[in-house]
This record gives sequence, structure tokens and C-alpha cells, in this order.
Amino acid sequence: MKRAMGGWQVAPIVSVATALPLRVLDGSGQEFGQTGFGASSEAIRTGSGGTGAGVNHVAPSSGAGSSASGKGSGLNIFADPQSVINEFRAIQLSKDTTSRGGTLRGLPAWNLDLALAKKIPLPNERMSVSFSAQFFNIFNHVTFLDPAVSLQSPQTFGVITTQGNDPRQIQMGLRFDF
Repeated sequence: MKRAMGGWQVAPIVSVATALPLRVLDGSGQEFGQTGFGASSEAIRTGSGGTGAGVNHVAPSSGAGSSASGKGSGLNIFADPQSVINEFRAIQLSKDTTSRGGTLRGLPAWNLDLALAKKIPLPNERMSVSFSAQFFNIFNHVTFLDPAVSLQSPQTFGVITTQGNDPRQIQMGLRFDF
């Protein structure tokens, strides 16, 4: 029993990340003379309502949560995307002294990987067998990537479309040492 249960090595790797800032873009890119080659200005925040981020199931009838083709994941970072959109506006050069101010928080992330190893001596003391196993994303936890948040695309505002990590993977090894 001691030979089977003792001598294991355990090595967990825990990764935890807070939510990164999301820039709410107004989508035009023309306010300060930028060209239309993908440059966008940050929208100005006018409200301070409940914009706490999380994975929310949004009904298709709400207008958000679908792509331009009318199909989507049905997952949105905001429980009520339209109320979040209403808290922002495009930059107005006559009023605004800054081009910053439209940030929210994205989704936090966490993951657990685990490695197990055991060296088993054989009756001939010069030889042994080493067993190892690695578990990546051991809980098979889904981590989503932050969505796009542009005032020019209210249909896709906050829509979660991509998984940011791999599903659980397990690999095992057996090595004969002599």
C-alpha cells in the first residue's frame, strides 16, 4: 500500500487574471483627422449605471446578441446591452476636452492545470519506471474573450463570440529508466 500511495509529486498551476479595460468606440474615426483605415475614437461616458460585466444570456428579441446575419451566441457581457449603449456618446469637439473616457471592464479569467508524477523502483534497484500525467484546464472551464463594444454596431455590442482557452487536455507518459 505504501509503495502505491506514497512518493507522488503534485504540481498545480493556478492562473487568475482580473478583467482588462474595454474601450467603447464610437466607430467613426473622423473626429481628430484620422483616416478611415480602422482608426476609431473612444466614446465619452455620460452615465454611471450598472455596467458590471459577466456572461449573460440575452433574449434574441432584445436586439442584441446576434450577428449581422441574425445568428449569434446569445451570450452578452452585459445583461442589458441597450442601457449600457445609452450611457455613452460620440466625442463632440465643441464640448469635450479629452478623447478618452469610454472604458468598461471586460471578463475576468482563471484556469487550473495540474501535473502528477511518480517514480516506481523495480525489484532490480538499478531500474525504475516513471509515470507522469498532465491535466490542462482540469475543470474544463470556459474562458471567453472580451467582445467588441462599438456604438456603431448596437446589434453586436458586447456579444461574446469566441472562447479564449482550450478544452481540457490530458497527456500521460511512462518512462523506463535503466
